[in-house]
Amino acid sequence: MELGYQILAVSADRPDKLSATVEKHSLTYQLLSDASQKGATAFGLAFRDEQAVQRREHHTLPVPAVYLIGSDGIVDFLYVNPNPSVRLAPEILLAAARVHSEK
Repeated sequence: MELGYQILAVSADRPDKLSATVEKHSLTYQLLSDASQKGATAFGLAFRDEQAVQRREHHTLPVPAVYLIGSDGIVDFLYVNPNPSVRLAPEILLAAARVHSEK
C-alpha cells in the first residue's frame, strides 16, 4: 500500500560502515550517516555516554526517534524514547502513516 512517505534512516555509523548495515539487516530504505552527531544534536537527540568518556571512546550517542513529515513540511507524528532498547512498533508507525495519508 502506497502511503506517500519516503523512508530515510539516519545512523551514527560512519559512511563506510553503512553498506554492511544495509546488507546485514536487508534494509530496503535509504540509510544516511550522522557519524559526527551534528544532526542528532541539532534535533536534541544526542546524549553523552559517561562510561564511553572514561574509556576515551566516541561518547555521544543518539536516542532513537521516528518522524513522519508531510509534504507540507509539518511533522505529522513523532516518537522518541530515551531508552535505546525500546523501539517503535512497526504497526504503530504504519497506523500513523495511514491516518495522516488520508488528510
